[in-house]
Amino acid sequence: MVLSELLYYFDDDTRARLLRQATESLTAGGHLVTVHWNHPVAEHTRTGRDIAGEVDTLADLKRLARYDDPDFTLTVHEHGRDGGPALSPARAEGLA
Repeated sequence: MVLSELLYYFDDDTRARLLRQATESLTAGGHLVTVHWNHPVAEHTRTGRDIAGEVDTLADLKRLARYDDPDFTLTVHEHGRDGGPALSPARAEGLA
């Protein structure tokens, strides 16, 4: 699942609810990718770095990767797999 250029438009409660629903919709081993702009915009309630920090706190997700660019922050998280190691999307699909 990809959530891009979206989450910073929501207030804290709505964003938390959307992230909870997104996480609950993933199967074990499923991936959540987020990417958001880091520069201040009047309509944005948070920056990309803020969003990445919020996603990092979700209990059922393990962070696989984070890229912090001056313009945007991109993260890849995997939904919990019964305590097993987190796998990249390619490894999870048997492609690497």
